[in-house]
Amino acid sequence: MMALACLLSLLGCMALSLSKKRHRKEALPRYKNLSDSKVRCLLLSGFICQLVFAAILIESKGVALGLVYGFGWFSIAAFSQALLLSFRPRWTPPALVAIVLLAPLVLLAS
Repeated sequence: MMALACLLSLLGCMALSLSKKRHRKEALPRYKNLSDSKVRCLLLSGFICQLVFAAILIESKGVALGLVYGFGWFSIAAFSQALLLSFRPRWTPPALVAIVLLAPLVLLAS
């Protein structure tokens, strides 16, 4: 469950970063102008991933340790997303697809 929570945190960070025009312009040059509804969908999916991520950790580790693990995993996910956007912004969409494809495999394995 920890691996799934980590993937959900990273997925949420990627969705939240792609909802901002500056990051979307670098990562998805053809889609820098999205409609407001698509941007809201990215924001909503990012926040939902973060909430599910926190719920999984709180359920598995308890409130105290779940929040500590949650902040730790979120920090790692945000830092890795910041590095990805800083040095290889075009790798963000393939990484997003890889995470979406990897999450069910991790869920089946656990």
